[in-house]
Amino acid sequence: MEFGGGSSQNISHLRSVIRKRIVICLFLLPLLYFNARLLHSPDFKQSGYGYLNKDVYAQQQFLKKAIDQGADTDMQRYFPEGFVFLNVLYGLTWCELAEHLDHGMPEFHEAQDEVIKTYKKLSWATTEAVFPEGMQPERGVFYAGWKNYLLARMIKGGLDGADPQFKEQFESNTNAIVAAYEDKKCQFLDSYPGMTWPADNVIAVASVAIYDEVEDQRHADFLKGWKRGLLQHLDENGLIPHQTQSGTDRIVEGARGSSQSLMLIFLKEYAADISSEHFKIYRSLFLTSRIGLPGILEYPKGIEGHGDVDSGPVLFGVGGSASIVGIRTLATYNDFFVSNGIRNSVEAFGVPYSVFGKKKYLFGKMPMADAFIAWANATAIPDQASEKVPFQENWRLKCLIPSSMIMLVLLFLFARTFR
Repeated sequence: MEFGGGSSQNISHLRSVIRKRIVICLFLLPLLYFNARLLHSPDFKQSGYGYLNKDVYAQQQFLKKAIDQGADTDMQRYFPEGFVFLNVLYGLTWCELAEHLDHGMPEFHEAQDEVIKTYKKLSWATTEAVFPEGMQPERGVFYAGWKNYLLARMIKGGLDGADPQFKEQFESNTNAIVAAYEDKKCQFLDSYPGMTWPADNVIAVASVAIYDEVEDQRHADFLKGWKRGLLQHLDENGLIPHQTQSGTDRIVEGARGSSQSLMLIFLKEYAADISSEHFKIYRSLFLTSRIGLPGILEYPKGIEGHGDVDSGPVLFGVGGSASIVGIRTLATYNDFFVSNGIRNSVEAFGVPYSVFGKKKYLFGKMPMADAFIAWANATAIPDQASEKVPFQENWRLKCLIPSSMIMLVLLFLFARTFR
């Protein structure tokens, strides 16, 4: 009887030990994964005078297949501009990759084919039909601006295959955008009848600036005048507002993280003097940290708000769209350390994985997020020099030191279960 009782006690004790080990592992393994992803750095392929960001290329392979299977049509059911946005971001990411590729690389020709195919999809009658007729520019400044900007980057990057039809369309699109501003005589044009978002205007004007850069300077006076007018339509913080009243330019809603992250990228291309000051304000009002990791607030510090179709999910004030696009924004203004911090936060929380050369996030269930992440990450460069930053701004130390200490405690507790 004593032997049997002792055996029963041993089995009970063993079960208790196994349960403890399982509980410890449930905390330890995610922490190990989390810390490993925070140390992520992109992989590059060097060839000739060019290089390829293999991580972003793998993301594009996933998106290529997803779009071929109708992901862009699916996204239209979730977002008012889902079809256009997904395709434009996909095309712009190829433009970004091609910019750094040796023209003899097969990936360059792949990029060229994909960008041309994508731009043509934006001209489909079914694509245009989503946007109202009878606007200036035709179909509204969102559609006209983003479509012309992709065409601008395609031509500037030499991805148009020297097809004269694209340059003819570029000239026609650009002239229509400029004429719309001159006819309306207001700073911001409508995206939809009676609805105006300055971000769409910033992108449209960026396409005009590229036209003047690659073709001629016929719109130089317009660009100067538009930039001067922009300074007269800022919010109380000195930033471009999120939404204005149609036809009057009266501010409906001040600056928000999602639109600021986006506008600052394009504004830098043709108004660097304005954008540099705006970036400083943006950084002071929207850059924050949670558990030591950097993120971009959807609303300025001290203001609370809710998420919507523009912001994506907002968690503890940090905006999903604002932060993902903010990866590119910060890199555009050479704030690489913080940009990498947000990028690696996405790597840690976005559950990325690669299969058969295709990389996806969030199990590939939301290709729009994958498209934004790919476009944001396309700014990474090889052999990026490490930056020295003070401890209070060092997200690696602020996050990795506490999490490493927790892991040591868990490892100690795990080791004790063997005693």
